[in-house]
Amino acid sequence: MTTTEKTPMILDSYRDCPINWIDESCLSKDMTIAGWIHAIRDHGDLLFIDLREDGEIFQIKFSREVFGDIERIAKLKKESVMMFTWTIVKRSADDVDIKSRTGTIELDCTKFTIISEARPLPFVLHDAKIVSESLRLKYRFLDLRAEKTRKTMVMRSKVVSFMRRFLEERAFMEIETPILGKWTDEGSREFIVPSRIHSWEFYTLPQAPQQYKQMLMA
Repeated sequence: MTTTEKTPMILDSYRDCPINWIDESCLSKDMTIAGWIHAIRDHGDLLFIDLREDGEIFQIKFSREVFGDIERIAKLKKESVMMFTWTIVKRSADDVDIKSRTGTIELDCTKFTIISEARPLPFVLHDAKIVSESLRLKYRFLDLRAEKTRKTMVMRSKVVSFMRRFLEERAFMEIETPILGKWTDEGSREFIVPSRIHSWEFYTLPQAPQQYKQMLMA
């Protein structure tokens, strides 16, 4: 028996584990996983969905024997959030993807839930280089899902994390100095920001932020 639902989900009740935890040790296990539809490939009696979560891709297989209305599934929009349930199985030999970490396994789906159905996208999400910058900025929340942007953010996070650990191990402290300061009449051009609390009072960007560091060192 197959079922489809459309219902709100809370916390981690919609999955047994993240996609990046799944490997060949999960073979023959019944699992529920969730993520974003990255791509759909329709092969007539078989349909495959690439499910994406945190940059990881996992293949979901549908068959006409189980889903008589497989054409309706093929019409699902990319970036829809879905939940899939059934057994992790071995892929057929001609369907193995050696470039993917999970390229030898897939989920043979018998039940799926639409958590959030996407509208038609304003541009091809994972080929954003052919899209104008103004359109990408207008839909920035979608542009941030692109693989190149995601890799940049992950790399930046790792670099900053490494720098913090390196300095903490050497007894350095991380202290945030003020971004805004009191205005002083020095004759130079300054960037001012009006105060919302004190009428006709202004803050300025510090002209010599190294003074804060010198004060802390003293």
